[in-house]
Amino acid sequence: MAHNGWSGVNPLSDNRVAGITADRARLERGVRNSVAIVTALTPALGYRTSAEIAKESFATGVPVWEIVVGRGLLSREHADALLSPTALVRPNGPWPPDLPGDAETVQCAARESGGVSLPAVT
Repeated sequence: MAHNGWSGVNPLSDNRVAGITADRARLERGVRNSVAIVTALTPALGYRTSAEIAKESFATGVPVWEIVVGRGLLSREHADALLSPTALVRPNGPWPPDLPGDAETVQCAARESGGVSLPAVT
């Protein structure tokens, strides 16, 4: 009688991963400290400014969010809206962002950096 190689093997979920939960705070820190999230800023700040921010973040270890807010390119609220883990995994990405109030700050940053002009967010 032929047997497949998996007979008698319990699924991994039965014996190894039951009860494991994600460390949400650690995962969020990982996302927030990743240089890769700078790509979410490109529509607002333009490629050149986003690339400069990525290089600075990589070289100094300062998170992208801190650089953007520290330079005054985006307000805290707008940086949060664009770089939140929830916004980054939406099917359409973080655009248009769920911004508090109007999008004037993002529009100004986009115009000044050569980025695209965004539609008004209501």
